[in-house]
Amino acid sequence: MATKTAMSSHSEPFNRNKLAILIGISFVIFLGIFTNYTQLQSQLRLIAERQTQGEVVDRVEVFKVNYEFVPDNFMETYKMDSVEKADYFDKILEEEMHRQHDGRKKHQNPGGLQNKSSQSTSHPKQKLPSCLQARNDTIAKSSYRKLPTPYINLGFPKMGTSTLHSFFECGGYKSTHFRCSMSMSCAKCTSQSVLHGFPPLKECIDERPSDVFAQLDNGTYFPQLELLDEFVEGYPEATFFLTFRDMEKWYHSISHWPPRKKGPHMDERWQKMNLTGLPAGIGNNVEEFSSWYCGHAERVRSLIDKNPLQTLVEIDIEDHMAGTRMAEMFGVEEQCWGHANVNANIHPELDGDEVGLAMKFHKEKRRDSKQAKQMKGSGLRAGVVHNATSNYSDDGDDGESDDDDYDNNYNEKDEQNGNDGNGLYTDQYEIENERSVSTFRNRSCFIAQKSNITKSQYGQLSTPFINLGMPKMGSSSLHKFFRCGKVQSSHYLCKGNGFDESRTCRQCIVNAIERGDPPLASCGDYDAFMQIDDGSNLPQISHLK
Repeated sequence: MATKTAMSSHSEPFNRNKLAILIGISFVIFLGIFTNYTQLQSQLRLIAERQTQGEVVDRVEVFKVNYEFVPDNFMETYKMDSVEKADYFDKILEEEMHRQHDGRKKHQNPGGLQNKSSQSTSHPKQKLPSCLQARNDTIAKSSYRKLPTPYINLGFPKMGTSTLHSFFECGGYKSTHFRCSMSMSCAKCTSQSVLHGFPPLKECIDERPSDVFAQLDNGTYFPQLELLDEFVEGYPEATFFLTFRDMEKWYHSISHWPPRKKGPHMDERWQKMNLTGLPAGIGNNVEEFSSWYCGHAERVRSLIDKNPLQTLVEIDIEDHMAGTRMAEMFGVEEQCWGHANVNANIHPELDGDEVGLAMKFHKEKRRDSKQAKQMKGSGLRAGVVHNATSNYSDDGDDGESDDDDYDNNYNEKDEQNGNDGNGLYTDQYEIENERSVSTFRNRSCFIAQKSNITKSQYGQLSTPFINLGMPKMGSSSLHKFFRCGKVQSSHYLCKGNGFDESRTCRQCIVNAIERGDPPLASCGDYDAFMQIDDGSNLPQISHLK
């Protein structure tokens, strides 16, 4: 007994020493790992910074050869030691290169950054001439909400035509854009009217009475140019519009429209057409197109200024106050103003869902605006037709708008033959066709009746629940809804009476009817049948009775 006690007393110090040694070894190992990890992270950061700095130095040296905007002390001043600053510099370079080297179009640097090779002939960016700036004082406030129709836009494509059209449609006006009827473009009916000895819009209004003509041209014939004198003489009390925007942005838009990457694009076609003020072969850069529009603006102002009864509304579509001014002048809600008709090829940052939401918002605002006017009895002019559709999409590009929706390959011969210009771009025809059938789409048969079920019946509706709607009209949503509520629901496939899950509901319906049974007799023990067709055969139609 005494021996065991002595051995125990000797082993306790030994165990404590052993524990202390293990703790010491563990601490040393942990310290070594932590030190190595810290050093490794520092080395990785240093490598990344030096790699980034080296890349930026290379980029700076490359761009220093051609551009003045990189200061000599750039690296010393900014000390590019972070990825954030390198990315910022990359962004500046990319933006500048986008302007300088479009890949197909070359024009003067809009940011005032001069290429060294052209220093001898380049000049600082000067103030815009008055012919390229909208005048905001052409309409007296006493005339607000009293401006007479028709409203005729004399501006050019990609300068707000769709924006004007959507704005007035949203406000309850009858507006046309590109097509003045199902059978004729505005360009065609205006030229025919003049040919027959009438004012330009005579045959257009006969076909389709309208208050607003937001786009007169068809891309090859420009009534706002060729028939300007006839418009001014034929409508002595009309309200004319002249739209403006930044010339660099306008040139960028017309040189990328229609939105196909290989072209031909709008500017290339105009160079070959020998248009009034733009002879064939002219229009190779932004300066030549700016000069063309400047001449048009001066001509419009000169003609309208001679007639005191005519009104000229000038709008810079990129002015953040444009919507407010238009709302005040015409009594339309400001929310109705917005850039319309986006070119996805030059605005890839736009998300399809965002565009869809913008379209929905715009249509709702237009509907609310119409209802408010009707309730207040604000007295819209006789003949104003409420159109139920709109071609609207959020531009989302910091003020750059692309406001036209036609293909310049269109011509009058194509129109007569019933096509749109060799089939290259059909969106405009489809859009106008959609607008023209809007009355048909608003019939009561296309609107859900919400009053056919009384609240006293809620929670007491008898089964089976059978969906008689068509595919892609919510069948899956209904199916998921009932299954979520613990209701036995089928969708497309019906399992029952010895059939496996590969049996479609349509098959069991047809088999039951052939046997003389009720349609769902052999389709399984379900309380809800949310899709009874198979996509090719529709029992909800063929066997509805």
